[in-house]
Amino acid sequence: GMDDLPTGHAQSMGPRRLVVLLVTIYPMDIRPHWRTEGIHTVATTWEKICAMRSHPKSDEIMRYFRWKLGHTREYLVERLRQEEEGFPIPPDEMELLSQSGKEK
Repeated sequence: GMDDLPTGHAQSMGPRRLVVLLVTIYPMDIRPHWRTEGIHTVATTWEKICAMRSHPKSDEIMRYFRWKLGHTREYLVERLRQEEEGFPIPPDEMELLSQSGKEK
């Protein structure tokens, strides 16, 4: 699951192997049919990726995430539906959404 991801420092995983990193807006478990022999699949969220301030391109990654939020129709439609059902958009996410259209 998402707890398999190393934080802060790269960790040795033994012999080299292929890894697929699934980055999603919402937390997601790896589905069994995504697993392939010889390829390790891990998942994380954009929130966790953007929180890695030690990365030299962290500001660029955050700008990309803001752009992605502003241009992901399915995400926006789902968030509006959730808000209509009484699940308000959290203030930090609302800030990202409001800023997403300002950067070019």
